[in-house]
Amino acid sequence: MHLVGRTGIAGRELMPRTFIVTATPPTTNGDLHAGHLSGPYLAADAFCRARALDGDRTVYVSSGDDHQTYVVTSAAPAGVAPAAMAQRFNQEIVATLRAADIAPDVFDAPDGAHDAAVQGFFERMHARGSLVERDVETLWCERCARALVEAYVTGECAVCTLTTKGNICEACGHPNDPAALIAPRCTADASHPVVRRTIRSLVLDLERHRAALERYVQTREGWRPHVLQLARELLAQPLQPYRVTFPSDWGTRCTIAGFEDQVYNPWAEMLPGLMHSTSLAEGRAHAYVEDAWRRDAELVQFLGYDNSYFFVILHVAMLADVNNGVLLPHAIVTNEFYQLHHKKFSTSLRNVIWGRDLLARQPVDAVRFYLCLSNPELQQTNFSPDECAGVARRRFSEPWAKLVDALVRADLGAGHVGADDAGTDAARRMTAFERRMRRAYALPTFSLRDAAETWAAFLERLVREAEAGPHEERTAREERSARELVLGAALLAIAAQPMMPSFARNVLDALGVRHGGEWFASASADPRNVARLAGGAAAPVLA
Repeated sequence: MHLVGRTGIAGRELMPRTFIVTATPPTTNGDLHAGHLSGPYLAADAFCRARALDGDRTVYVSSGDDHQTYVVTSAAPAGVAPAAMAQRFNQEIVATLRAADIAPDVFDAPDGAHDAAVQGFFERMHARGSLVERDVETLWCERCARALVEAYVTGECAVCTLTTKGNICEACGHPNDPAALIAPRCTADASHPVVRRTIRSLVLDLERHRAALERYVQTREGWRPHVLQLARELLAQPLQPYRVTFPSDWGTRCTIAGFEDQVYNPWAEMLPGLMHSTSLAEGRAHAYVEDAWRRDAELVQFLGYDNSYFFVILHVAMLADVNNGVLLPHAIVTNEFYQLHHKKFSTSLRNVIWGRDLLARQPVDAVRFYLCLSNPELQQTNFSPDECAGVARRRFSEPWAKLVDALVRADLGAGHVGADDAGTDAARRMTAFERRMRRAYALPTFSLRDAAETWAAFLERLVREAEAGPHEERTAREERSARELVLGAALLAIAAQPMMPSFARNVLDALGVRHGGEWFASASADPRNVARLAGGAAAPVLA
């Protein structure tokens, strides 16, 4: 299942860079809700579109995370097979991404080729001696006859004491050994008897990679503070071995002799899975899936904070083992939880707004603008359906409509307007705006909140200027000011492309804007086209 197609506007050709961009594969036990959309999927999409403006090449991949045990626990009460549930929600997730104008180059679902790539990856790790056999204390439900891992077990986190499932604590971000949970119990039924068994499994000795992990974390600059804080907390104590296989009838089967009755831990599987998705995006078959992550590219990964341990510790250790750390993540961009009614988005508690429902009620550009403006980058923020509509109207669609109305009434005549037509003050403002927007779209200062706020403030300034000027018997200076507004509108559309691509494309097409890598210096628009703005370019946000 492939979702292909981002159209970027070629920018500067000076030393183009290549980025491999990943967004954490979503668990396919449900469609994407507004909390999901606000996180890695929108951020990765905007980052790729921004890089295209500078002429860089990006490969943006994600996939369904079918092998999480949460698929099994969600399918059981619904009376459907886990495979059928995963297939259904892979399709719904792809449809929701399309509706949101989020365009990964590939969004695939695990299949036979995926499994073979994952199995080969771990077989090579095992052959190098990186996966070691160890007896692992395992919680076991006598009634369910299965190991209690991930979604099969709940208890209290031994670090923060909040209720959690196995493998990771979403609240504090620390990994957990299910056997170390406080008051563990089976999620199928808390009354089921739970015993402890010793099961031989394959594990990754993370302490073996301590030096590489410490060196990696120490050299990170500009990362968001929460993820660095977690990494330093984890490295301040011995790193527990990571269990790579466990007994289960759901997941990618281990093919290493002696462990054929076990599957690969889906969080460890995720790394070669993303490599496989990258090979699909590039249309190239690799003898070794790890070769898909070329050494001439920069790896940028977008994820929720609760997944930080896997990407900063587990996956970096695995990458260091594979290629001696040559291709480690250039940047890991995290987001915090997006809340609804000041509570975590939760399907089970019916505290959720599905992305498809939100996008059916509100125009996609309005939704993307609000999600950028309220993005939970550094701390949890709250989503409000009413606020989404109101803020998008007050700070996006209504000011834009006012600017369009002023430009139409100005009747500026023929002749392209370019940077040379702007006065000194206007040129300085537009250059400063471009610089600020570029900073918001670039690493390590990437921030959708800053981008949306800067964009909205510049729009508001143009509206004030448009409404302050007379519309008849203009002096030469006033005429130039009006033409500067056309250039400002064009610059707004150029800068909006990563955040509101449909809106930006409509405006650029309507104005006949031509521009290169330097947005303001090379932008050129024909005032005769201004009337076309009122005929449809604002429709996506005014509908």
